[in-house]
Amino acid sequence: MSDAQTAALQRLDGLLGKGDAVLTTYRPGGTTRERSGRFGSPITSIKFPSIDAGSVAEFQAQSEAVLADLLGADSTYLANFQAAGVGGSLMEKTAVEKQLGVLRAVRDDVASGHALRTARKLLAAEIFDDLIGQAVHLLDAGYFVAAAAVSGSALEAGLRESAQHHGIRVSSSDDASALNQKHMQAGVYTLVRRKQVEVWIGIRNQADHGHVTQISGNDVAGMITGVRELLATLL
Repeated sequence: MSDAQTAALQRLDGLLGKGDAVLTTYRPGGTTRERSGRFGSPITSIKFPSIDAGSVAEFQAQSEAVLADLLGADSTYLANFQAAGVGGSLMEKTAVEKQLGVLRAVRDDVASGHALRTARKLLAAEIFDDLIGQAVHLLDAGYFVAAAAVSGSALEAGLRESAQHHGIRVSSSDDASALNQKHMQAGVYTLVRRKQVEVWIGIRNQADHGHVTQISGNDVAGMITGVRELLATLL
C-alpha cells in the first residue's frame, strides 16, 4: 500500500469516526401526557427528533473538503455525498447515515487503489490537455518552435506519468527517449509506436536547440496531434 493510500485511509477513518459520534447526539421524538392545570386535565407534550446541528455541519464540511482534496471537486463520490445530505432537520440523522455509507464506499475504493488512481488520472489528463492547448495556441500564432517545445514537454511528462500507471520502473535521469523505449519493452505500445514517438522527440530536440530550419509548422502540427492522441490512450 502506498503512502498516499495510507494517509487517505487515515483521513477517511477519522471522518467515519466523527460521523458515528454525530449519530450519538440523536434524540428520538415522542409524545408525553401529563396531568396539569386546575382540573388536572391531561396535556399532551410533543417532542421532536433532534440531533446536534453543529456537529452535523462540522462533519459534513470536513468530509466535503477531504473528498474534494483526495478525489477532485468533480468527483462522483463528492456529488453523492452532497446529495445524501439534502433534507430538512427531521431527516438529518438519515442524511448522516447515508453520508457515512458514501464514505465507507470511498474507503473501500481507496483501499483497493481504484479511487486514487482514477482521481490522479483525471488530474493528469486535465494538466496535459492544458499544455497541449497552449501548444496549439502558440502554433496558431505562428510560434511553431515554442509550440514544439511545449508539446515535447507534455510528451515527456506524460510518459513519466504513464510509467507509474503501468508499473514501469524509471529513474529521474531517464529522458523522453528512455521512457519511450521502456514503454515499448513493457508492451504498453508497439515498435512502430515507439518510432513515431521518437520522431516527436526529435522535433522537440531540434526546437530546444534552436535548429529552426530543421522543422516546420506542419511537423509541429502533426506532433501536437500525435502527442494528444497518445496521451489520451496512456492516461
